[in-house]
Amino acid sequence: MPLDGRQADGRERVSASSGSKCRLAAIHRRRRTLFLIALLGTVSAVVLVVTWLSTVSSLVGGGGEKSPPTRIARSPGCTGSGYYGLTFDDGPDPTYTPKVEAELKSLGVHATFFLLGRNVTSHPSLAKELVDAGNWVGNHSYTHADLTTLSAAQVRDELMRANRAIEDATGIRPQFVRPPFSRWNDRTLSVFKELHLENVLWEISPADYETGRSVREIVAASVLVQNGGIIVLHDNNARTLEALPQIVDGLEKKGLCPGKLLTVREKIPSDVGYFSVKAVKP
Repeated sequence: MPLDGRQADGRERVSASSGSKCRLAAIHRRRRTLFLIALLGTVSAVVLVVTWLSTVSSLVGGGGEKSPPTRIARSPGCTGSGYYGLTFDDGPDPTYTPKVEAELKSLGVHATFFLLGRNVTSHPSLAKELVDAGNWVGNHSYTHADLTTLSAAQVRDELMRANRAIEDATGIRPQFVRPPFSRWNDRTLSVFKELHLENVLWEISPADYETGRSVREIVAASVLVQNGGIIVLHDNNARTLEALPQIVDGLEKKGLCPGKLLTVREKIPSDVGYFSVKAVKP
């Protein structure tokens, strides 16, 4: 009996010792779990702080100068299957015409410039550079006069003087004329025909000559041109220069590229009348 009792007491002691060990192991496991949770929370907090600091730094600019916007690189040339007339009036301008020409060259495209004779007389080398770069030139009168207010003889003088100035500077005799202010009548048309000049109007005029016109508005209006249509711009202001690459890129996405002007038999409607010129493949 005493032996059985000792055996019973021994078994009881072993059982109590095992229970203590289990409780200690459970406590250690809970401590490790709590430690890992705390560690993960600390890491997450550090990540959030670093992200926040990075965001603030990018917004504030770190107190330094902001980098200029990077223009997306593009291959020179246009890959569309349709064409529009990209035209400029009132040049050559000594400040902006060279910049417009350089932008066209970087884009790999060409345009038609309706030149004022008096500006060509003042800057003949600029007119020549336009033609040497592969662009086309047209007649925009000599003094930018409203031709409808002139006699036939005066209209003839305006256009012939401009023709001579352009031909002397570039070696090219214009085939197209764009009347200043888009104003013309039967008398002016008669003189155009006499001088073998085809009247060129437009499908789209984004009014880039208006000082209150934004670059965004110029681009938005210009990209509405349709296949064969003509846009009229002016190479004498910064807004048009800034809008130019956006216009060319936007229309290329629609499958349209700048083309050359060609006289056609059909009558093409414009907001200033009908004409018979459209843009085709160069």
